[in-house]
Amino acid sequence: MQPTFTATNTTSAYQLRYHFAWYTRSRQARFEAPEVVTAINEHLLDISERHEYHLLETQVYPSVARTLISLKPNQSPSRVTNIVRGNLAKHLREQTGIQNVWSRGFFVRSVGNVTADVIRQYVSSQYQHHRAVPEHDPEFGQLARFHNPVDASQVRRDSHSAYEYNIHIVFVTQKRKEFLDVTVAEELVGYWRSVCHKKRWVPWDIEVVSDHAHLLVGLRPKDDPERAALSLMNNSEYFFGRRYRAAMRDSDLTALWQPSFYVGTAGAATTAQVKSFLRSDHF
Repeated sequence: MQPTFTATNTTSAYQLRYHFAWYTRSRQARFEAPEVVTAINEHLLDISERHEYHLLETQVYPSVARTLISLKPNQSPSRVTNIVRGNLAKHLREQTGIQNVWSRGFFVRSVGNVTADVIRQYVSSQYQHHRAVPEHDPEFGQLARFHNPVDASQVRRDSHSAYEYNIHIVFVTQKRKEFLDVTVAEELVGYWRSVCHKKRWVPWDIEVVSDHAHLLVGLRPKDDPERAALSLMNNSEYFFGRRYRAAMRDSDLTALWQPSFYVGTAGAATTAQVKSFLRSDHF
């Protein structure tokens, strides 16, 4: 079955920023010489320009290179790490003679203009903000939301990375039709949770409000935000097509969602805090 939404027919608005730390093998002080630091900074700029990364801040310490990078939705932290470290290793070997420079793993944290906690509070306030349920029956609105009580800022781990990687996604119904009543929204929340479980993503918060939906989801470093957003859109489109095809037709909807989405990163720290951290002389 062909997906309704693809990278070629769906647009996005985005703000995606990541704090990377790439460590030397065995945490050895391989980056002490000024010429090595200069080479790393120069080649990071060159790599970023060639691959359309937006390098916001860089700091090179004796055993770790740290960067704050803004990426596009189709760029994943793992892929960026492979490209940057592979290119830097080649240049350092050729220019300085340093061999086998990198450790196997890496660290990455998603950051944004506000923290993940602020996003979670915002998502959980959507029903009240939009007055989508009567004020005398606030518990009814709980059916259309999910809140994971676990701290979303925790650092998770796999065999190659330590990471905090959370994205905030917003979908809007086609024509802004108020199609998602609480009963329908409850089913959608449950279905999205099952999709996240299957993909090994963490659903932190989901809230569905009549004509739009917010999700805060924890991804894995190999996942890019665009693919995650499209997967959630297409899965829910298939789900609704099976269950509510007649109702969608009666509402003059050819699809559940508009062919667009917003996606932004969030984490324990803000962009401003990470910039301040990298500019400080703390090592």
